[in-house]
Amino acid sequence: MRSRVWWIGWLLAAASSPAAHAWEIASFETQVLVHEDATATVMETILANFTGESRHGIYRDIPVHYTDRIGQHFRLRLRVREVTDRNGQPWRYRLEAAGRYRRIRIGDPDATVTGLQTYRLVYEVQRGAIRFFPDPDECYWNLTGHEWAVPMRRVRAELVLPPAVRDVRSLAFLGGYGSTDRLREEELHRFGERVVFEPARALQPYEGLTAAVAWSRGVVHPPSGRQVLGWWLQDNWVYGIPLVVLAAMGWLWNTRGRDPKPPRSQVVQYEPPDGLSPAEVGALMDQQANLRDLTSTIIDLAVRGSLRIEPVTSPQLSLIAPLFSGGVSDYRLVSLKSEPECARLKPHEQAFLQHLFGAGWKAGDIVKLSDLKHEFYEHLPGLSEQVYLSLIGAGYLEGNPQKVRLVYTLGGAAAGILLWGGLLGAQPWHQLPTVPVLVAAVLSAMSIILIGLAMPRRTLKGSEVTGRIFGFLEFLRRTDQDRIRRLNDPSLFERCLPYAVAFGVAHHWAKAFEGLVTQPPSWYAGTWDTFSPSRLGADLHQATASMSRVFSSPPSSSSSGFSGGGSSGGGGGGGGGGAW
Repeated sequence: MRSRVWWIGWLLAAASSPAAHAWEIASFETQVLVHEDATATVMETILANFTGESRHGIYRDIPVHYTDRIGQHFRLRLRVREVTDRNGQPWRYRLEAAGRYRRIRIGDPDATVTGLQTYRLVYEVQRGAIRFFPDPDECYWNLTGHEWAVPMRRVRAELVLPPAVRDVRSLAFLGGYGSTDRLREEELHRFGERVVFEPARALQPYEGLTAAVAWSRGVVHPPSGRQVLGWWLQDNWVYGIPLVVLAAMGWLWNTRGRDPKPPRSQVVQYEPPDGLSPAEVGALMDQQANLRDLTSTIIDLAVRGSLRIEPVTSPQLSLIAPLFSGGVSDYRLVSLKSEPECARLKPHEQAFLQHLFGAGWKAGDIVKLSDLKHEFYEHLPGLSEQVYLSLIGAGYLEGNPQKVRLVYTLGGAAAGILLWGGLLGAQPWHQLPTVPVLVAAVLSAMSIILIGLAMPRRTLKGSEVTGRIFGFLEFLRRTDQDRIRRLNDPSLFERCLPYAVAFGVAHHWAKAFEGLVTQPPSWYAGTWDTFSPSRLGADLHQATASMSRVFSSPPSSSSSGFSGGGSSGGGGGGGGGGAW
């Protein structure tokens, strides 16, 4: 056991010895000059000792992409001024993107060096070097970087502040990333606006030196709000993608989705325009053939003599009939005409009767509403399609609104997923944080989907007729008994009742005829003792609500139950490097 421990200790010691590395940093000196405009000039002098083999040179990785506490991306502005040797002669170098780092690759790819080589880097940084608090200001800077895979035999750093600074306070952290070990007082020296850091020991691989120096406010001026906004827009350009998508969708709606002529409410119309059925009127008005439009078709077919609606009463509910509208528990739909006799009906009306009574239905066929539960829902998409095709064929719509919305919904979802994947895939080049990418993808998808809901388009004819529909709705909604008496049309109540159902104003329409219509309709076998239009309106409200529940009810599916603070590696700067 002791022999094994000795061998492990020997290996660890050998790994940290100079012989274990093909090269090492004999000396790393840093000087940071803080300017009054909140920029900083960094001068690094790296003495590399290529002991094991020849290399082209070194590379220095400096972090330039950061993410703040709320996930916002910001970028350190870095400008390399010069890279020279100890005699001031320029080294050949090039800048490269390396993930969240800017890499300064120093050396000639066609030549190699050995022994001691001096690399003096001078670069300027803007944004990220200085942090502004209510009091004080602070420079929190990683002076060496903690990602070097080789030891640093000697480290010295100096931070120089503007001459007018006051109340300078400083500390430094030494060790691996996250270390809170501080430099001792004898390793940290203050000379007015200069602070010198000289660790007494060498730094092992992946260790670094980080300084935090604070001073009273008023000398170093923070960037203006306009400048900060400009930086934010440059760093978080990904947020501009949803704006571009929104603008593109707005242009697309204006050119391809906007009606040729906006529908306007014209003068009051006393009849539905162009002989359109209630379902067609409702679908054209909001470009949606919804459940209320479809159920109004049954009322319309009943009024026109194709079927009869018979409430089925329950003895139990009849005991409390006032609360349950006569104790109605179900409805019987009775066919009054055979299929050949209904040949002149519109396609969606014929399809409705066929789905109710079956193909080849005859007069006298009966179906109970409850028998359609869990079955009729399969026919709703087809009935909506028939209504849309009727409107398209008559020249009111340019296309199927439901399909148009579906295309944009699927397209928006696909665009969001592709944008999400594409931006994440571009991270090696742009280092975009996850949160802004997710926000941009979601907002872009929502822009496409939401504006896509408004992309269905009426034709010029459809737009003009829609204006007349609004005029007809105005009549149904605001009519009164005086106007009805002046019209002197006995069939007006029943003829317009299905449209009132489609518009959701049947109660008001029926109330306007109170006392004027005294005979119950032949197409509805009500359970009332004394007929009134209001009672009929209430019964039809209950009937259409029951139909909506039954028609949209799918089969049930089964389920099984089963700051004075800090650490080494924090702040700006840092990174690391290597040889190549």
